[in-house]
Amino acid sequence: LDQLPRANVVLLRHLFEILRNIERQAASNHMTAFNLAVCIGPSLLWPSTSSSSELESELTKKVMKFFIFMPRETEFSF
Repeated sequence: LDQLPRANVVLLRHLFEILRNIERQAASNHMTAFNLAVCIGPSLLWPSTSSSSELESELTKKVMKFFIFMPRETEFSF
């Protein structure tokens, strides 16, 4: 995150707040952290050059883990 422009960090902070709010309503919308990760994760992170499907799969898994294990009640530190 230190390498990102300030505007990108602000955008990420807002995006993750929105996703957290969606996840808080999972009882009614069925969008758990896992489901959000599956639906949105691949759009957030992808290799800068075309790569193998294995690499893309690994990146998707990393994003999914982040969504699933991201803090639920704390403010983002970035």
